[in-house]
Amino acid sequence: MAITTNTSSSNKKFNFRYSAFLGMLYLSNPDTEAALKACREKIGEVEWKKGFKGTRGDSASAVARAELKAAGIEPVTVAGFLRSAYVKERNVNGRMTPYLNVSLFDPEYQERYYVSIDLGQDAAQMLARKLVNAKPGAMTSLSLFGTYEQKAGQDRAYANHAACLRQGESEVAGVNPQAVLKGMVDNAVASLSAAGITDKEIVGKAKDKVRIEYHTGLMNDVDAKFAQHYAALEQAKPDTVGAVNDESDGDDNVPY
Repeated sequence: MAITTNTSSSNKKFNFRYSAFLGMLYLSNPDTEAALKACREKIGEVEWKKGFKGTRGDSASAVARAELKAAGIEPVTVAGFLRSAYVKERNVNGRMTPYLNVSLFDPEYQERYYVSIDLGQDAAQMLARKLVNAKPGAMTSLSLFGTYEQKAGQDRAYANHAACLRQGESEVAGVNPQAVLKGMVDNAVASLSAAGITDKEIVGKAKDKVRIEYHTGLMNDVDAKFAQHYAALEQAKPDTVGAVNDESDGDDNVPY
């Protein structure tokens, strides 16, 4: 199996989720989801919603990571041939939410890996920007992770969520969002200001909406790139086995 994890399974399909509280990508199955649910109940909603606070010391996320590690639940890196990447909306607590879905295939073990993450998360958005420059069908390794660091000039540490996407021996570079995204965000804020709306929560939600729209647009182009890749394969070799875009995204479990 091309997965770095202590958890094994005889299944041929594996689902992966990202926990912003834990700052890690993990193998999702009924046992791990039950363990995460119990962990969340133990930590408490208030503390859980504060997010990732690193893996050291006695922070809630550090304690939770240590307890889950003892139960065999650890961060994973997924590797295989990149089969598909697209956005699909899911019903989460009665609200349609866009999720970034990526699938990989390991021909040696005949296993399919499905990674799904809320596109509103920073790690998903970084991954989307890197998928713009990724090659469909190439051997790929993918990991999502959180860091907790104090920036220069700041009096406290902050969590950052990131994505690592490697093809061959190199890290795939992401597109720079600032040229387009900054203008989109500025326009949204200006429109609210012109309407007399300055409430921080409303402005924040507007910014988040624009960022999701921008990254959804990137992923629409990525999805089209995959469609072109498979069309070219079919034209060049009609009897190619497995040359079909993998538009399945595993199950619909909501990540913790």
